[in-house]
Amino acid sequence: MGKTSTIRARIEPDLKGKAERIFQQLGLTTTQAITLFYKQVELKNE
Repeated sequence: MGKTSTIRARIEPDLKGKAERIFQQLGLTTTQAITLFYKQVELKNE
């Protein structure tokens, strides 16, 4: 991966914790999960 950008977002702590536990079960970091979401958006809008 070449260049990177930083994303900052405010999210409810409870939602964040629940989502991160699911990501961990899937073997993903939060960064990887966000990247997957962005890729899906990109693919759906091509």
